[in-house]
Parts: sequence; structure tokens; C-alpha cells
Amino acid sequence: MEAKNRILTLAIFILSYLALYLLVGLNIGGIATFVLAIILFIVCGRLLEKTMKLERYSIFHLVRSTKFLGIFDILAKKYAVASILITDIGLVVGYGIFAYPLLKNVYSWKAKILIFLAGFAMQTLIFLILMPVVFGLVFNVLPSVHVPERSASAIAGLSNYFILLPFLLSYAIGLGGLTLLALVAYSFNIAAAVLGSLLSGSPGTELCSITPGATLIVPGINLPLVEGIIALSVILIAHEGAHALLTRIFKVPLTSGGIVLLGTIPAGAFMEPDEKELNKLDPVSQSRMLVAGSTANIMVAWLALLLLAGFFLLTSSLRSGVIITQPFSDPCNNTTISQDLLPRGLIISEVNGTPIDKLESLVFAPGENVSLTTPNGTVYVAADSYGRIHSALAPYRLISSSGIGVIVYSYEKGVVDVGTPQLLLYYPDW
Repeated sequence: MEAKNRILTLAIFILSYLALYLLVGLNIGGIATFVLAIILFIVCGRLLEKTMKLERYSIFHLVRSTKFLGIFDILAKKYAVASILITDIGLVVGYGIFAYPLLKNVYSWKAKILIFLAGFAMQTLIFLILMPVVFGLVFNVLPSVHVPERSASAIAGLSNYFILLPFLLSYAIGLGGLTLLALVAYSFNIAAAVLGSLLSGSPGTELCSITPGATLIVPGINLPLVEGIIALSVILIAHEGAHALLTRIFKVPLTSGGIVLLGTIPAGAFMEPDEKELNKLDPVSQSRMLVAGSTANIMVAWLALLLLAGFFLLTSSLRSGVIITQPFSDPCNNTTISQDLLPRGLIISEVNGTPIDKLESLVFAPGENVSLTTPNGTVYVAADSYGRIHSALAPYRLISSSGIGVIVYSYEKGVVDVGTPQLLLYYPDW
């Protein structure tokens, strides 16, 4: 690429991100924002098509390369058996018992039983551990997605048996079938809402009650810039890398790979196999290649969760106590505690020298000056007429530490209760 084109390409990226940031901040409604964003993406894509000589498919552009393909040949020789085994477990996770026709002639009965048990165990762990943690993080990172509030009323009256139905269905039809079923049901829900809006006297009212099915995630806008880029890069590399690895294990040549751009937004990645050789593979091998990417994403999610859990467990002593999320006034002395001493996100680890994880049960002499130990030093708060300091801290949203993550138990003060504390870990926005 010529120096002039490099400068123009960089300018296109910078200006497009600035325009997208301003567009998202405008209060012009979702449909108008979407249409203008698509127009912006199309214009930027056409400009990049000229400066970067990109290949265009509809409104998408492909950034191709062949420089890194050799690494998959090396990995395919070293990890073929393990990769196929993990992918077969992914078949069970994705298809449930419908994976049996694909695997019935591949393994012995004992091996098939072990693979299906491993797949069902993985599904169970995904429902009990992985999904609750992921949803808790998503609700916090994307505060515009009001799933907890809108879903609470919908599930409040449901039987526990009905709530378990998706859990049990996953064994029969897998996560893939469950996702497809949910999309079909959600489509009918949206269609009913659209029809209700058209027939009602207040168009749009019914649609406002629908929980968003998808949210555009853009690093730097509704995701932290650096962390968002790292996360999306890991997802794309793991997903497409797994497809490429299985492709080479089954001796199918790779012609190219790269990134898919929607305007200047990385919308995906791709690995392009030789189509003629790919079509010669048996159905089992083709299915393995298809589920390899999703299986890799699940494995990366587990690895990330283990690293996150390890970090929180190793640093739990640094976070034990009560987390401060808002400034407060001392009602006994009618003074405001300095936010420099007790800022948002600070942890009260000890009260009168005793380690604590909650304040409600502590009782002192009325008017007693109680010491609060924090990383910023010791702060004194006077107990109220009942001998408690909990009322002095009432303007706070109190959150108690619980192993990894924190449990929120103060809905009235603006914190969303997203479910059962034992399963859903919620992180404050500090």
C-alpha cells in the first residue's frame, strides 16, 4: 500500500469512528440511528475499497492474507486426536442426542457413552456456571440492555418446572437446537408486538416492552476500547482458528483467511477452504468442521472464567468488606464525609479493628465514634440513636463481598437484582 493510501485509510478509520460515536450519542431513535449507521458503513466501505484494494460482498469487505496459514499445518500434526475428541464433545453440546447418528459408526459403545456424558456434563456446567456469570457481566458492561428488569416480570409467575424446560431440552436438541427454537419463538413474539402496535392507538408502545434481541457492540462506544478489542480479537482468532485447524486435519487446503469489515467495523473473520475438496468430505468430518468454531469459543470462555476466578480468589483478601458506591452524610453530626476519604469503589475492611463483610448487624453505643478501616486510612462515623452505623451509611448502595464477584442486595437504591445470588455474580460499575 502506498504512503498516500495508508494516510487516507487511517483518516477514514478515525473519522468514521468519530462519526459513529457522535451518531450513537444522538437521541434520534433506534431505527434512524440504524439507517444512518448503515449509510456511514457503506460510504466508509466504498472508500476503503479504493484505498486498500478490498474485495466487496454486498456491504461487506474482505481483508485477505495467506501469510499465517502455515501455522495450522503444524498444529494439525501435533494436536489432531485431541482436537477431534474435543470437537466431538462439541457435537453433543450443540446437537444433543441428535449427534448420535454422526458418531454411531465412529466410536465403540463405551467411547460413545463417555463422549455423550462429557457433552451433557458440559451443557450442565454451561447452564449452572458459565451462562450466569456471562449474563451478569453483559448486564453490567451493556447497561442499555434492560434484560433483568424486563425479564423479571415475565418469569416471576412461571413454575420452576417450566423454567427447567430449556435446561432439559438442551440434552435432547442441544444448544444449537435450543437457540433455533428460541429464535423462532422470539420472532413470533416480535411479530405479535408489531401487530399490536399497529392495531393500538399508540404505535410503538408494544414494541417498547420487548427485550432487545441483539445489541451492536463497538469497542470504545459501548465496550471499553482496549478490553473490547482484545476480547473480540480472542473470540475471532479462536473461532476461525478452530475451523482452520479442523480443515487442515482433514487435509483440505486453505486458500486464504482474514477479516470481514462492515465499513470500518470488524464484523467477523473468515478462513477460506478449498470448496471442491471440502465437498468431498464425509458428513461427519463436515459437521466437525462446522462446530469447531463454537466449541473453541466455549473452551476459551471456560479458560477466561478460570483465570477470572483465580484472580478474584488470589486477591479476595484485598476486597473483603463493604464496597462503597455513593457518597453519604453522617446524620448524627449532620456533616458530609469527604469523598476523598470514602470515594466510590473503596472497601471498608474493618470496623473498630474487626474484619467485617456487612454493617447491618453491628451495634454500638449511641453517638459512639466508630472507626472504619479503608485503604485510604481510618475514617470515623458516629453511631445513630439506636447504636447503629448502617443508617449513617444508608445513602450507600451496600454490597457484600462473596468469593469471586459481589452480591447485590439493595434493589431500591438503584442496583438491579439479576437473580439468585449463588448463581449470578454481578459486578458494580466502578
